[in-house]
Amino acid sequence: MVRDSTSGVELLRIPQSRNTDYTIRYGEGRIVFRRPLPSVVDDATAFSGYQSTRSTLVGHPLYVEVSYDHENGSSAGDTSAGVQGRETLWDTVTVGGGLVQENRLSGQDYKLWGAELGIGKRQTTRLDLEYAESEAQDTSTSYSDDGGLRFRPLRLASSDDASGSAMTVRGRFELADVMELERDRVWSTEVSYRNQDRGFFSNGSLLTQGEEKTGLATTWLINDRHQFGIKADKIDAIVEDLTTVDLSDTLRLTHSTTTAQYEFNDEGVSMQLAYEHNTNDDPRLTAATSTDIAKAGLGFKFSDDFRVGVEQEIIVAGDDTRLIRGADLSTETRFDDRFISTLSAGYQLTDSTEISATERFRYSGENATSIGLRTETADNTEVYVQQRMTNYRDNHGAATSTVVGGEQKFGEDAGGRAYTEIQNNGGIGVDRQSALVGLGRTWKVTDGLSLDLAYERSQTLIGRANESDHTRDAGSIGWQWKKGEELTLNGLAELRLESASLGYTGATPCLATATGSNPANCRDALTSLGDRQQLTLMNTATYKLDQDWTLFGRFDLVTTENTTLKLEESRDVETGVGAAYRPVDTDWLNLLFRYTYLDEIAPYGLELGMQSRESSHVFSVSPILELPWNLQFVEKVALRNIHLEVENLPEADNTMTLWVNRLNYHIVEKWDAGVEYRLLHQSLTKDWQHGTLLELNYIIATYVRLGVGYNFTKFAEDELGDFDRDSSGVFFRVTAQY
Repeated sequence: MVRDSTSGVELLRIPQSRNTDYTIRYGEGRIVFRRPLPSVVDDATAFSGYQSTRSTLVGHPLYVEVSYDHENGSSAGDTSAGVQGRETLWDTVTVGGGLVQENRLSGQDYKLWGAELGIGKRQTTRLDLEYAESEAQDTSTSYSDDGGLRFRPLRLASSDDASGSAMTVRGRFELADVMELERDRVWSTEVSYRNQDRGFFSNGSLLTQGEEKTGLATTWLINDRHQFGIKADKIDAIVEDLTTVDLSDTLRLTHSTTTAQYEFNDEGVSMQLAYEHNTNDDPRLTAATSTDIAKAGLGFKFSDDFRVGVEQEIIVAGDDTRLIRGADLSTETRFDDRFISTLSAGYQLTDSTEISATERFRYSGENATSIGLRTETADNTEVYVQQRMTNYRDNHGAATSTVVGGEQKFGEDAGGRAYTEIQNNGGIGVDRQSALVGLGRTWKVTDGLSLDLAYERSQTLIGRANESDHTRDAGSIGWQWKKGEELTLNGLAELRLESASLGYTGATPCLATATGSNPANCRDALTSLGDRQQLTLMNTATYKLDQDWTLFGRFDLVTTENTTLKLEESRDVETGVGAAYRPVDTDWLNLLFRYTYLDEIAPYGLELGMQSRESSHVFSVSPILELPWNLQFVEKVALRNIHLEVENLPEADNTMTLWVNRLNYHIVEKWDAGVEYRLLHQSLTKDWQHGTLLELNYIIATYVRLGVGYNFTKFAEDELGDFDRDSSGVFFRVTAQY
């Protein structure tokens, strides 16, 4: 996502597809893009930017926006429900809507509802309307400017006004849809309007809060070689006024862009002519500004392998020094600052290797160079290199940016992997160096034994006093050992070491610089609270005593320690043993036994070193009996002893007894029904809770079934779960046997 360097409003959003644009390495907990992403993109006219050049001559900042699902461990007792539907009628009219409701015991309930209407058979001629409203904040949101090593809160303003609406209207028209023409595309026009209140919260919309955007684009395809278009966008944005003490203060920015563009393409020759008019009204500036830019470009493709291009940009009118002068702090402008030329070339060395270079320079002596190489070889190796260099006029300094990376898969079935990336940014502003290296290997040691080893190190060095350097080392070993059909051992051990030098919180100077850092993202530096080490152990064992009895055990440990503060911040331990009796010669009885020990240390008020600790001993037995007349009877009896320690409060012990009675009935070939009656007793409160549950199951496969039902009881049947959480209501679940 590209945001304007001066106004902070969104200019461009390019969705990324999994396994096409990026991959996820779950072992390292890292998202890896197929190609390096620039920190800034070209801020010239419409046909430059992300899709073509990557100039470091000023530029708009680029962000990667990631949304993901998670379960909030601190939301005990909360309930949520949602429904969404969409239907298309007569292949012309699309209607839809949805509702999400979260009831929160800790604060204001969250609610989001929306509706949509679409009219039109073809993609080129269509009208779409969308409207949504929300109440309260949906979730917390953070941003990182160092590749994910540290995250900071994205929004600082008060959330008391966290309610609002959002509306989008899009209309598209194609002349060929209503007239009999030889071509499918002749003249198309698109009109759009989007308005989102600052208090509207929905997944993926936080960075467009407080924006009102109007757009118009029309394109005339004169013939196969000639095309002419006009595009106009206006954005009104409300952002935080970080120049005041009150964090809830806001201000309104207005930015508009109008571009007329002509394109010609014919047998390896391309030409582009464009004229752009920009206006920018920022209350923090002495006056509103406007800029007019003319641009011409020629491209030549001499062969399938070699291409060159030349562009000339002229700022014909305007006095916005942020656009004319770039990174130079001086407000003085010269006539030759308004002329910028660009030369580019690309050569396809092989089918999998291309080298490219771009040189962009102002006539006043400022220039930027970018050189890149990317190659893929037949032996599962990929390498990329990108070098960007900028020199500012009057010897006011230079800035460089180097990105070098590669990945190689090796070994049998490409079971080994090695990857690295280095980024070096220096010069004007903040020096920053980042490095990442990783190595992993999976192989079969002997019959029945396989190992997986991995190591990764990342390091970021920041040349600013109020921020801290950061390093992270992560090493892991995983194994599996099988001895015949009787014994199976699985394990994983991972150690992470994070080191961050202590700093202090101070205001960043970004508002005072002419580089135009996004005001909405100028934040006080939030430094690390010290060094940390995290250990993860996950081990399971299964032993088949004979054909009827199976023994199993597990030991899991996750602990995080702040070595600077000498404080164990969190710890989760789960260990247990169990046995399963499944007689081969008798199918009317199955028995499950289990003992589990749980130990959890969780922080609350970590800045004060305050913690809570909860430990539990859990015993359970579950007999399953097959009865005549397609009936099945399932019992569970569980005993859980809990010891709770909370600082500044007396210690407490609680013994919980859970008794679950379930009767299943096999209705037809693929349908089962079940009814439960549950009881729960707690020694601390000396009370009994009870209730029923109804469920209908559809057997998808022999060992997999899908269930839907309603729980009339507030507590769940899981003796290891959270009994304070309200589990009543409609539920869906998938049950698998293995």
